[in-house]
Amino acid sequence: MKKSRILIAVVLVAVFSLTMVCPADAQSLGSKKNSINQQIKRQKDQLQQTKKTEKSIIGSIKNLEQDMQGTEREINSLEGQVAYLENKISATNEEIGVIEEDLDTQTEILGERLVMIYEPVSYTHLTLPTKRIV
Repeated sequence: MKKSRILIAVVLVAVFSLTMVCPADAQSLGSKKNSINQQIKRQKDQLQQTKKTEKSIIGSIKNLEQDMQGTEREINSLEGQVAYLENKISATNEEIGVIEEDLDTQTEILGERLVMIYEPVSYTHLTLPTKRIV
């Protein structure tokens, strides 16, 4: 109980001391208070602007993530198409190989026939006497 009375007395002395401050000090304290309030207001404004910027950045990040997911889907689709085309190319190359072998065989056969067709022939037995007008 005695401690609480002492505490109350100390608080009253402190309050009384503050009220006894000279007017110059009161003005100085008032201007400091205004300055601090202005700083607090600027900091609150900066905080609000920072929050707006943060929201904007988060929105941009979400958009980029969605774009990236779309791009990944496109890449996967293109990879599938590339694999399909590579298989088609491989099959076509095999077909070309078979066709080239067949063409080589046909060329050999045709070459043999051409040789038989174009062997030298003697035409002397085909010469007939001509009519002579006298």
